[in-house]
Parts: sequence; C-alpha cells; structure tokens
Amino acid sequence: MSLSLRVLLVEDSEEDALLLVRELKRGGYEPTFERVDTAPAMLAALERERWDLVVGDHSMPAFSSTAALALLRERGLDVPFICVSGTISEDQAVAAMKAGASDYFAKGQLKRLLPAIERELREAKARAALRASEASYGTLVEHAPVGIYRSTPQGKVLSVNGAVVRMLGYDSAAEVLRLDMARDVYADPAERQRLVDRDTYTDRQYDDVEATWKRKDGHLLTVQLSVRAVRNGAGHVEYYETFVRDVTDQRRLQQQLLQSQKMEAVGRLAGGIAHDFNNLLTVITSYSDLLLEDLGTDDPKRSDVEQVRKAADGAAALTRQLLAFSRQQVVEPRVVSLNAVVESLQKILHRVLGEDVELATTPGPDLGAVRADVGQLEQVLMNLAVNARDA
Repeated sequence: MSLSLRVLLVEDSEEDALLLVRELKRGGYEPTFERVDTAPAMLAALERERWDLVVGDHSMPAFSSTAALALLRERGLDVPFICVSGTISEDQAVAAMKAGASDYFAKGQLKRLLPAIERELREAKARAALRASEASYGTLVEHAPVGIYRSTPQGKVLSVNGAVVRMLGYDSAAEVLRLDMARDVYADPAERQRLVDRDTYTDRQYDDVEATWKRKDGHLLTVQLSVRAVRNGAGHVEYYETFVRDVTDQRRLQQQLLQSQKMEAVGRLAGGIAHDFNNLLTVITSYSDLLLEDLGTDDPKRSDVEQVRKAADGAAALTRQLLAFSRQQVVEPRVVSLNAVVESLQKILHRVLGEDVELATTPGPDLGAVRADVGQLEQVLMNLAVNARDA
C-alpha cells in the first residue's frame, strides 16, 4: 500500500523533478507534488498546501536552496528540508546543514533519498507529537505566567489556573472555585456588574479593562483584564474567558513617576525663579555696598543699610538652596585629583567671596586621588568657602 506524501520540489529542471518523483514512487510513496523555482511561487505554494517534505536544488538561476530554506523557517514551519544539487561543495553542504537543512546529497546519489525521507518524516512526526503534548490546554493554562480563568455572567468561577490562585492569596484552586466573583473577588461588587453590563465583549478578540480586586487577606489589587465572551447559539454569554495581570506595582510606579515629573517641574520652576531672584539680589547687594562705602561709621542710616545687606545675604542663601534643589545633573563619580579641583575652582571662588577677601590655597604635595563626582566636590568647597566668609 502506497503512502501519501506531499512534496514541494524547489527545482528549475522539470526532468530532475520527475526523476525525484519516480524515485519516491519506487520507494512506496504516492507523492502529491508541486515544482517551484522562484521565491513568490514557493510562498504561494506554502499558502495553498501543508507540505510533508521540501526538496530543494542548491543552485538555480533565480533561486537557491538556501533562500528557500530561509523562506520556510521565516514562516515558522517545521517541515523537513533536503538539499540536493549536482554542484554543491562540502563547505556549501555544511553551511546548508547549519542553516537548518535536514540532509543533503548530490543528484547522482538518489539512493540516499528514501532513507533520508523516512528518517526525517519519522523525526518530524515525533516533534509534532511533542509540540502537541506541550501545547495541551491543561499544561499551557496551568503554567501560564498570567492568570487565566473562566466565569459565568452570574459570577460563578468555572476554572482557574495557578497564577490566579496565587494572585488572590488562596491555597488551592478548589477554594477559588467556591468564590463568587462579585462578592469575594471584586473590591466593589458594583464594579463587576458595570463591566458585565457593558456587553461589548466578542468571541473573536479580547477587550482590555482594569478593575480592583481583593485578596483573601483583604489587600487590594489593581488588575488588568483581557476578556473574551463565549456565546451560545442564541447569542447569550455562556461564560467569560479572561486573562488577568496584577498591575498594582506598575500603577504605583507610574504614580511615583508622575510625582517625580511634578517635582522635576517644580525644580525647574524653582531654578528659574532662583536665577531671576539672584539677579535682583545682585543689584540690591551692589547698591547696599555702594551706600555703605559712602556712609560714615557713625552715620545713623548705616545700620539700616546694613540690615538691607544682611537681608540680601539671607535671601542669597535661600536662592542657593533653591538652585541645589533644582539641580538635575546625574552623579558621575570618577577618579580625580583634589588639588586639580581646587585649582580649577579658584577663579569662581574669588568672584563669590569678593575682592575684600583674600583667598589662598596650598595644594598638598602627597595628596592622593579620590573617586567622587566633581560637581558635588565643587559644591562642597563653595559652601565651605562661603560659610568661612560669612563666619
């Protein structure tokens, strides 16, 4: 009794293709075959038919077995691919095997064809059986990383996987199956009723909604539900098939990010205000210093001007705090020389401290390097210098 075999022949020579078919018939197969010699023709053949085997010529004017194999694998098809050629070299054959070819041989070695086909069909059948076993409904559902359950419109739980049980904090699926969805799972029973009343769920695609659930211990969860309605012949919902993910932490992080963005905006605003305010303070302190130079030590107005100058210094300290608050730079620690940091900061320190303050630096000859953020070191040195001036 002949065995049926669907073979796709990637071959530009009709005579060679018929020779392969004749060899298959001699081996006890009843082949259904199609010959293609271009990529579009092969794609069309793959669309039309499910093939048991693909045999491809390695070298053709407009196509090759390598390209054909790539097309086959791109479509995710686990179909044995045997490469044949009259010109294939050993290196090319090795490359084809590495690319996923099941076997290869020269056209003059057709005696190898039948044993190779028998082996590859047997292995393909074993792989298919393994995939079917691994993809069985129970295994797939039970080990899914997301919660999967079925429930009726009335709230009865029909089935759950382990992820749902763990999500709700119960010890077994049997406990969850005894729950009422509205009363025992939803934090607000009216929320589930509103979701059921939507009645927009189809049997072809999942609708995504969010809800608040409660665990066995009373803690609340924010969950994302992907719901599909399974309906009877009359169009009424028999049960809902739902995928559920716990997005509590995700939503909390989003809230934290939102708060962080608000603080960032406040920081930018504070920094802008501080810079503008600093410009005003510069005018106030400058004119205060000029007035103090013009007023004698015994002038009764001098104390008033000194109070203005003191208040301006206090306001300057506040602006420095605002600027520190608004800093958005990323800390980048690196190995630096403290002597080099102090030397590079001297010019700005002279300006900050004023001309009436003498600044003297003494670099340490044996001072080692440190790993720190240069900006933070400069800020520390600036604060120390300003505090020393004001002391």
